[in-house]
Formats: sequence, C-alpha cells, structure tokens
Amino acid sequence: MDAMITQRGAVITDAQIDKCLTISPDQVQIILTHDCPVGIGVPNTQGLDFFGATGFPRSDELAAHFRPRLWLFGHHHKFFVHRDGTTEYYGLCGAWQGYGLLDADFRFTMVEHEIPWPPAPLMERILMKLRLIRPDSPQY
Repeated sequence: MDAMITQRGAVITDAQIDKCLTISPDQVQIILTHDCPVGIGVPNTQGLDFFGATGFPRSDELAAHFRPRLWLFGHHHKFFVHRDGTTEYYGLCGAWQGYGLLDADFRFTMVEHEIPWPPAPLMERILMKLRLIRPDSPQY
C-alpha cells in the first residue's frame, strides 16, 4: 500500500474480512479486489520493495474460505496470471495497456492494446523520479 496517497478508509479492515467470511462459500464464484491476494507471486513494482510484500492482509483467508473460480485484481497495473487449485488469479493492467473479457463459462481473456501517451513535461518527470507525484502514463 502506498501510505503517502492512500485515502483514509481505503484499507480493508478486519471487521470487513470477518463479515465476508460469514457468507456461504457456495454463493461466491468470483472475487474482485483492488490489491492482489498475498502469496500468489505478484512481483513488487521496482523501487517500491520497501513497502513490503504485495497483497492485502487476510486475503489468504478469503481464498481458503471461498475457493473462488476467479479472482481479479488491479493495483499493480500489469497483467499477471496465477493458478492455484481451482482458482485462477488475474492481475489487470492499466487501461492504456488493455482490458479483459469474461465469458459465461468463467474463461477470462486478456486483450492487450497500447495507447500511445505523449511524453510528460520535464518538471513532471523530475517530480515522478523523486516520487513526489505518481506517474499518470505507462512510460514511468
């Protein structure tokens, strides 16, 4: 999690996880979260290793409880695929790189397409390099 820009209340709480775990596993086939579950091998973004391992706490409990067919997540802005037992995990890229299609049989297809971005102004590139602002294009 990026502590500098994460808004208050944006972090999943234990109470919310506890509430999810009261739902019967047979009622859930797809989980959609912002961040990835822990322990599925999503690499950290280069330079952000100091934030620790990727994933959000207690997501492994959700995976064990529900054993969903499909788990979709974003946050890392790159395509990622992992299969674990009956669950397929898909990391979704930034919209400028592609999108995903889900059919009625839960088959997920990632479609890559590049949208060119104009170069950022010099001052913006310097501020991004200093990590004072976040990049808003795929080049940085």
